[in-house]
Amino acid sequence: MVVDRERDSTSPALYEPREVPVSIDLWGSIKISCHRTFLACPPFHESPDMNLSCAPSNTNFWSVSLREGFLFIAILGGVSVTVITEILSAFSSITFGWLVVFWCVVLLGATCFVITLMKRQRLVVLSPSLRLPFRAVPFLSGLVLIVALTGVTAFVSPPNNWDSMTYHMSRVVHWIQDRNVSFYPTHIGRQLYMNPWAEFAIMHLQILSDGDRFANFVQWFSMIGCLIGVSLLAKQFGGDWQTQLFAAIFAGTIPMGILQSSSTQTDYAVSFWLVCFTYFLISLIRQGQIHWPYALGAGFSLGLAVLTKPTAYMFAGPFVVWAAYVFLSKFGFDSWKPALLIGAACLVLNSGHYTRNLGLFGSPIGPKTNMSYDVISPSSLLFNVDRNLALHRGSGIRSSIREFHRVLNIDINDPRTTWYSQLTKSQVLKPSLHEDTAGNLLHLSLILSASLLFFISKEIRSSRVLASYLTALFCGFLLFCALLKWTPWNIRLQLPLFVLASPFVAAVLFKTLHEKVIVTIAFALLLSALPWALFNSTRPLVGDQNIWNRTRLDQYFENRQDLRNGFFGAAYFLKSNKCGQIGLDIGFNDWEYPFWPLLNPDANDAIRIEHVNVKNESGLISVLPNFSSFRPCAIISSRADQVEELTTETGAYTKQCASSPISVFVRTAPPQMP
Repeated sequence: MVVDRERDSTSPALYEPREVPVSIDLWGSIKISCHRTFLACPPFHESPDMNLSCAPSNTNFWSVSLREGFLFIAILGGVSVTVITEILSAFSSITFGWLVVFWCVVLLGATCFVITLMKRQRLVVLSPSLRLPFRAVPFLSGLVLIVALTGVTAFVSPPNNWDSMTYHMSRVVHWIQDRNVSFYPTHIGRQLYMNPWAEFAIMHLQILSDGDRFANFVQWFSMIGCLIGVSLLAKQFGGDWQTQLFAAIFAGTIPMGILQSSSTQTDYAVSFWLVCFTYFLISLIRQGQIHWPYALGAGFSLGLAVLTKPTAYMFAGPFVVWAAYVFLSKFGFDSWKPALLIGAACLVLNSGHYTRNLGLFGSPIGPKTNMSYDVISPSSLLFNVDRNLALHRGSGIRSSIREFHRVLNIDINDPRTTWYSQLTKSQVLKPSLHEDTAGNLLHLSLILSASLLFFISKEIRSSRVLASYLTALFCGFLLFCALLKWTPWNIRLQLPLFVLASPFVAAVLFKTLHEKVIVTIAFALLLSALPWALFNSTRPLVGDQNIWNRTRLDQYFENRQDLRNGFFGAAYFLKSNKCGQIGLDIGFNDWEYPFWPLLNPDANDAIRIEHVNVKNESGLISVLPNFSSFRPCAIISSRADQVEELTTETGAYTKQCASSPISVFVRTAPPQMP
């Protein structure tokens, strides 16, 4: 990886209009050569503002690169998942047959649309210039190796992280059972009000593949999308192929990202949609006129980000403010047009989820949770900033945090700012290979170093785009610290910030550091990523308890080995007694999903599992005909260790199987008639 400090002799003069040949690959074999007039742009080191929007002077057609096309296709897929789900849900028709029909319509319609545009010369697909020098091969190979290792892990391993077992995967199987995504009675409220896009996508994959084999691929695909997206953002900042490759390496070696890419968490999914949103927003800002495809791309990707995870509000908010300011400055009164399009696209995608939340909880974003900050002050904000950064340091967290809280005169365990304080009582926080607690110390150090270099270098500091981008990232982090209470698991929620920081770090380092230093950093990033790719604590590729020598059912319990015997015992008892109508009486954070593959591995319609004795808001749904007629022959409970009998509206039940903390109660008397 070598930084070319000299201007290429073939580069056009600054902003000189000239004929530039464009190679168009229509079908992969037939190539047509043509010439269009482009506004040639200055190289990176000669453009303080890095305004490299090489827009064609002929605006009658739309040119798109393959990488940019990938982002558009991904957005089309994300929007299609949402629209298909909401339409079929309205008719309780989310089934294999209807999904096949709708996806065939989407694929056929999109193909015909693209072909029509290309035939009318409205769309030009720019063929890639695959002329990377040999010195790029080791770096690209290392990145491909990491992606391949995480892909193998995602395919072989089942979902097994805590949140997936409580609500991510549990809500998916309830939707499949009900054939719609309407709310249902549940003890685990997060199955209802949490943003559902990633689970929508998992549901489609699960129905079409008849199992959860591809459930982890939503996150894995998002990782690939992020690598492509950050390379395009680096290009927007004026970076050459080396800068773009380094941005991808930085993003692809984030420890938390590597661990999450083979899971059914949602932080990588929201990262991808935020990267798409940021890219299309900056592309729209750089245009001299309103570019509607970019506006649509920004609007739909923002909508998908919000529909995936609530943290999107915090991380995308500053970029929205930046765009609003630029729109007003550049487009004046006409700025309402792209703003309305972006806002409408976002709102339409989220309307179904907002409506369901509003109907049950009285708020479009769901009920207020104990994760929300109860007090906001400069001292508490500064304290939370320090604690969230300290999560990445790996050791000495207790002493540094306690010393800082003394200076600020803040209670370190104040429930108004802290949701879970056990970690602050620990002596040392060791480096972790777990997807819930792994830190990104090396990457954080590079981000802070790049920020310092940015402010030191007058040339780079004069770039309004980079300055605005860094400001938006910093404000997003401040919002995160101001609105969410501190917990040890905040570390995984920060993944989008690290991914979005990748192009900024790449652009600054390639402008300020010597080529040998950059090569060393790139090698260090790739080598340091291997432990997280190989020794994932819940899905290890190597070691005594690796994913190759354990059954898929056993791997569900990697995070809770103490639950295995209870779940297996309950499933065996119920199947032996041929009980197909099963009630669940569990806690708000208890595991549910493993019961489904254990009790119903073939997705048999004769098996039905519903929550009973629900006391929260969703209990009101129990009176609806679809649920009021449910009569379980047995109830699985995780809250009745000391109880021998249960009396419910559906009858009286006696404990007949128990393996702590799971008990099975079998109906011994019918329900009493009113």
